[in-house]
Amino acid sequence: MLNNLSDIISIVLGLAAIGSGLYQFFSWLRKKDPSLDNKTAAEFLTRQKNALEAWKLFNFQRDIKIRDVYVEEILNLPARTGPYGAGSNKGTEYHAHEIFKIVNESSDQRHYFFVGQAGSGKSTLLRFWTLELCAKWLNHKTGGSPLPVYISLSRLGAQGPNLTLNDLALGVHLSIPGVTEETAATIVRSMQSEKDRRRKKRNSRFFKKFPFKFFVREERPKWILFLDGLDEMAQEHRPKLFHWLKGLPGPVAVVLASRLNVLENLNTPAASREYQVCDFKEEQIVEFVGKWFKDHDQGTAEEFITDLHTNPPLRRIAAIPLLLTCLCMDMEIRGSSQFPSILLESDILKKSIEILIDKWDASREERPPDQKKITLGMNIYRDLAMAYPYGALIDQPSLEACIKKNVEKMGLGKLEEQVFLEKFTSTSRILLGSSEQGYSFGHTLFYDYFFSENIKEFFQPIPA
Repeated sequence: MLNNLSDIISIVLGLAAIGSGLYQFFSWLRKKDPSLDNKTAAEFLTRQKNALEAWKLFNFQRDIKIRDVYVEEILNLPARTGPYGAGSNKGTEYHAHEIFKIVNESSDQRHYFFVGQAGSGKSTLLRFWTLELCAKWLNHKTGGSPLPVYISLSRLGAQGPNLTLNDLALGVHLSIPGVTEETAATIVRSMQSEKDRRRKKRNSRFFKKFPFKFFVREERPKWILFLDGLDEMAQEHRPKLFHWLKGLPGPVAVVLASRLNVLENLNTPAASREYQVCDFKEEQIVEFVGKWFKDHDQGTAEEFITDLHTNPPLRRIAAIPLLLTCLCMDMEIRGSSQFPSILLESDILKKSIEILIDKWDASREERPPDQKKITLGMNIYRDLAMAYPYGALIDQPSLEACIKKNVEKMGLGKLEEQVFLEKFTSTSRILLGSSEQGYSFGHTLFYDYFFSENIKEFFQPIPA
């Protein structure tokens, strides 16, 4: 009898030990990274959200959403290289929001590459998705949503032979104004600790002894890295970035944007998908222009849509989302949809830059445009484009010195210098950044315009 009771007690204790072990095991599988607390995550996401909101190139309160963009999957075929994307060597076409849903929910796909010409909406797409995920977290509606981290690749570089955690932390710090190096380091270490945790699990005695696949639960992404502007990253750093990407843990998804023909010479991860951002189709142009002028002059919108069929240069430029935005700005300021039959991209960019410098404010304040202010702004941007490569950081003293030099050259006073400095560092949509971390051109099309203007001036004949 005693032996039977002892056996029963032993069995009960054994079962209790097994239950306790299983509980600890599955708790370990599910446990969250302790290095990233809710307060730190909320602080980081708030800073990131504020920065991306401030970077909206055109924030004119129009009912236009970037989710109206479409993308085409590239199935190991050469990307289109024409200036306006003519060609048909693509796979299935998707609504951009469909891809965002896949990125959020897929448990077996981790790398997504988006390519397109300048102005096609790649950066806007990444920033829109980042903002959407930030809002979900901050509104306590995570529902398992991944934590987004936006990095401008022009700010990322390797100090040694490989990309390190310190390099990544510095890249996050320089990409998002207001995010301290300490917070950035915490964010990066959290992703690394996820990698270390999974490696520890794979190397545990249990998984080596019982390597059954049903014990390994595929997870949705816990993190999404939005890497913007591979073409703006120094060429020697790009292979180091892709080597690092291949070692990322499963719960970290990567969404990367680049201009065309940059990925071709890089060893991209095997499990990846590549998409090309589509040009706007005619129905998208019509919808965009209709929304822009919904509360304004519908007659201007209708005239513009009619002109698309008789003005091929206008139709090609309107297919690029950024340039279509510039066209709408110009039409609203002029109150006319008439464009010349010979229309160049540089003409539209020049007009839109003048609008951003002063003409938009002048229209809202019902005053004539300040031509001196426009000329001064154009000269300052041209000097900066000549002195700095695209993506390079312009520190506060250098920016102030450039403004002061051009103010003095035009014979303006200290007040104009102060007004311009404030505009350039607070409300400018052409330069982005902060006084602590430096500034850079907000879009490659604007930089290219000013750089080309410098080249044209350089080759002009000297008057006799």
